[in-house]
Amino acid sequence: MSYYRIIEGERYDRSLLEAAEAATAGRGDGRISLQDAQNLLDLARDGGLITSIERSTLAYIRSRFRWTAAAGEWFDDVLHDDGASPDEILRRIVRIKWALPGLVFRLDAEAYRRQLLQYGSKADLASVIDQVIACFLRDDSHDESFRTLVQHVEGLQPDGSYPGSSWEAAVEQAARRYLDASGEIDLLPDASDSEPAEGELPPPIHGESAAEAWIFGLRVPGLSDHYYWCIIDRKGNAAPYNYGFN
Repeated sequence: MSYYRIIEGERYDRSLLEAAEAATAGRGDGRISLQDAQNLLDLARDGGLITSIERSTLAYIRSRFRWTAAAGEWFDDVLHDDGASPDEILRRIVRIKWALPGLVFRLDAEAYRRQLLQYGSKADLASVIDQVIACFLRDDSHDESFRTLVQHVEGLQPDGSYPGSSWEAAVEQAARRYLDASGEIDLLPDASDSEPAEGELPPPIHGESAAEAWIFGLRVPGLSDHYYWCIIDRKGNAAPYNYGFN
């Protein structure tokens, strides 16, 4: 089967069209929801940057399918624009998608471009930012992760007193509250280029390097004096993870 579908002489991405059709057929009110919209963008980004055909397919879906107001607003604002600055992409992702207006997320545009040119990245900037926030909120694969400390401070234990998935939701809600109140995330510079300046986070203590991963640091003064590193594999071969150090 072809990867493309021809409509009125134009080529469109078949998998995106089928995902939009599945989202609106036989369930709900026949409109693309906010979750559906996020799924569409994730599907388009599965190979890294969105291709021109994927972009035109998303535009076709936006114009030809019915959307909820929230989904349409989010989609129009977050869809990666080649002319958008890193600061603008940050604003869209952090404030609009994740609803964390108090989170300080700093990314030096020149440092980002240098790392991108030197080491590459499977994921585009918007996807990298998404992965960083999701990792800090949801990953507890390491004992010293941000989420694990939130769980201990708040006394949220999976002791069976939470029905269904509400324990997971309670921990994420608490983590979100701390991030929004005093969280500060920074893209760490390539340690091979320079030593950390005064006040900057040091390189990760487990030795991960910028050549292999995007490395972001987190401080949450309102929670503790710990700091954390989030590791995003540049090739997408490993799941993001984070851990901290006091």
